[in-house]
Order: sequence, then structure tokens, then C-alpha cells
Amino acid sequence: MSSNRLRPYRAILSARFRMFLQYRAAALAGLWTQVFFGLVLLMIYEAFYRSSTALQPMTFAEVVSYVWLGQALLAMLPWNADAEIRAMVRSGAVAYELCRPIDLYFLWYARALAWRTAPTILRAAPMCAIAVVVLPLVGL
Repeated sequence: MSSNRLRPYRAILSARFRMFLQYRAAALAGLWTQVFFGLVLLMIYEAFYRSSTALQPMTFAEVVSYVWLGQALLAMLPWNADAEIRAMVRSGAVAYELCRPIDLYFLWYARALAWRTAPTILRAAPMCAIAVVVLPLVGL
């Protein structure tokens, strides 16, 4: 695709990304929630590792990395659809979207990309920094 043909998709991606970046307080609350539950998971795994003498399939350090990676990327899981697209499908406004001179699939793809990546970036970068600082407190 040429640069001119990608312009509407870049505009949608940029606008939606900036819109989601406005919700920094929600991202901060989500970050602390993920950190809390990550620590709870690590405490549970540590209890399991300390109570068993059997050979474990992963070392505790690998489990710690796995938990923090899972917590940081939790927003990428496709548990729920974009509320605006769901409302358009239910109301029939998809017909208006089909009249646009751009490909509907790539338009919705750009929207979904911004919807998944903006909250993930706002949580994942600070969570990785917190994990590096907190991990020595966990017992590693």
C-alpha cells in the first residue's frame, strides 16, 4: 500500500492512541492492581515451591519472570471487544462505516491496535521497572 492509502489508518490509529493515553489515572490504578496481584501470585508460587521437594518444571526465577510478563501484558488478551464497534454492530451504524472510501477491516484493525497497545504501554513499562526493583524483596 502506498503512503497516501495508509494515511486514514494512521490518522485513526494516532487519534485513538492519543485518546486512550488521556486515561492515565485509570492506567495507574490498573498498574497498581496488576502489581498487587502479581505479588500475590508470586507469594502463592513461592509457597508451592517451598512446600514441595519434587523436581519442578520451571525454576522459581523463571516463574517470577513468567508472572511479571503475564501481568504486564494482561491488557493484550482479547477478553472483550471494542465497545464502540459493538455498539455500531448492534445499532446498524456499520452501514455508515461501509460507505467510507476505505477498507473497513483495516479501519477496525487500526482502532483495535490502538485500543490494545495504549493501555499496555502505559502499564508494561512501569511494571517492568517496578518488577526489577521489587524482585529482590521477593527473595531472589
